[in-house]
Amino acid sequence: MTNDIDQLLIQTQELEENQDFAKLAKTYREIAKIYHKKKDRKKCVKYNKLSRKARAKVPKKEPQINVSQKVDNTNDGIIRQLDDDGFSLVTYGDENNEKELVILEEDFFESDIVPDLEKIKLLKKELRNNPKNTDKIYHSIGDIYSEIGEPEKAIEYYNLYLEANSSDDKEIIAHTYANCAILYVKLEDYDSAKKYLEEAMAQHYNCEIIIDYAKLLHSHFSDIKTAKMYYEKAIKFEPNNAYVCFSYALFCLLSLKKTRKAIKLFKKAVELEPNSAEYNFSYARVLDTKTFFRIIKAIDYYESAILLAPTNSNYHYYFANYLLLFRKEYQRAKQIAERAIELDQNDAEYYLLYAKILEKLNEHDSVILSYENAIRLSLKDTISVTYFSYAEYLESQKEYEKAKESYMYATVSNPENYWYNRTYRRFLKRHFPEELKK
Repeated sequence: MTNDIDQLLIQTQELEENQDFAKLAKTYREIAKIYHKKKDRKKCVKYNKLSRKARAKVPKKEPQINVSQKVDNTNDGIIRQLDDDGFSLVTYGDENNEKELVILEEDFFESDIVPDLEKIKLLKKELRNNPKNTDKIYHSIGDIYSEIGEPEKAIEYYNLYLEANSSDDKEIIAHTYANCAILYVKLEDYDSAKKYLEEAMAQHYNCEIIIDYAKLLHSHFSDIKTAKMYYEKAIKFEPNNAYVCFSYALFCLLSLKKTRKAIKLFKKAVELEPNSAEYNFSYARVLDTKTFFRIIKAIDYYESAILLAPTNSNYHYYFANYLLLFRKEYQRAKQIAERAIELDQNDAEYYLLYAKILEKLNEHDSVILSYENAIRLSLKDTISVTYFSYAEYLESQKEYEKAKESYMYATVSNPENYWYNRTYRRFLKRHFPEELKK
């Protein structure tokens, strides 16, 4: 089954590159079905959402909705009401299928041809017509509000679900409390988030919920000691869970400053889930800051990351920077940086890196153009870095008047920077000594 997922993920990359969004949506849907069979709800939900996003990019036809048709399309005893495109609108089930029904709650209103608010209206109507499934419908309304960015309403309906819930499935109840906690974090109500995560853990001791609680403690309560205890509980509870290893690795690296331990955990996360672009990229990033041997190894993981996420501009940017600084592969670095800019043409840092690569290739005109783009796009708090780098380059090209102007802008935009001021004064001493006498 894992091999099937790997093959489908490879297909998704090809389909995304070819912009065949209809087939891409179906492929993500197939992956979601596999995870559903494996009872991995989180990944099932993840790939359902990716399927919806892909379908949203398909040119839409005017729909003719027929919600009266009922089809048992899964042979699992659960009846789904379908629209004319074959996407389920409402899910029904008998008492024997309560657990299965809850696991499939993300199947509610899978069609993107019905606007979100219309989905909610139909679901509210269903509340009156089908009181037996009130709790499931509440949950689905909460999911929709969560997806469209209305956390207060999402929490309201999740709470209604918790009040109406008659199921003994503690895991689903725990996930609902955890969903509310995530929404409270978005609302910056960290006390409520903490309360709901504690209730989630009381319902079902799930390692992902434990990780969420640990993240909350160290990010918003600065309780590193207690957070560490919960990370260790999670890793002990599920030592071969890639997400747990990855999360703990970030904590060790950023909060505990234990780089060696972080490297081991990142490596394990990649071994457990080699098709994760994020895990490969994070492992590469931590490797390229350490010893020469580790730096050399980083290239494999950068390459994997951009292969798995070919449209992530940030991954391309850091890979190009790595090729520039550590591999001295300037031509390849140029190609990767150009891809980063192609993906995001509004990031000043990308143009700044591109300029530095072009310097190594002695492409003077292109260097100037790239620096100018970087200056144009730089934010107020970062523009001094761009001006300073540009000034250094201009000085190396013996364009002293322009260099003087850029050094001046760098010091004016960041007057507290000792290094900028010192460099500027030394530059003036070398090339414009009369300026110092004024």
